[in-house]
Amino acid sequence: MSVFQGIEHVGLVCKDTTGMAKWYAEVFGLKEVYNNRKTPPTLFYKAPNGMMIEFVPTGGKASLPFDEKDEGWRHIAVKVVNIQSAMAKLDERHVEWIGDLKESPQTGVKARFFRDPEGNILHIIERSSPL
Repeated sequence: MSVFQGIEHVGLVCKDTTGMAKWYAEVFGLKEVYNNRKTPPTLFYKAPNGMMIEFVPTGGKASLPFDEKDEGWRHIAVKVVNIQSAMAKLDERHVEWIGDLKESPQTGVKARFFRDPEGNILHIIERSSPL
């Protein structure tokens, strides 16, 4: 067995950790599992499958604009069982969509990109067969 068990959490640096955590909780059903009680707080929120997002307060330095092909992390993918239902739920939240729904007839994968309230890129993905 590998000593590496998988990704436990991803860290998201935010201007408003409380607001962002609340948005992610409402949209994706995450639950708070840690709050360091500082101002502003660092928070951990857990998804039903156990994966967590850490919401970290920014140090105040803005990143330079980047191209989608720049090196580094680019997005978080959220697994869904029905992409149409997921898009409808996200439409209720008035998310900013990035492009149209993409479907692969060869693999059965459906995906669509969008932004959270601070502009971070996510996408929902439905796979007919797991990888």
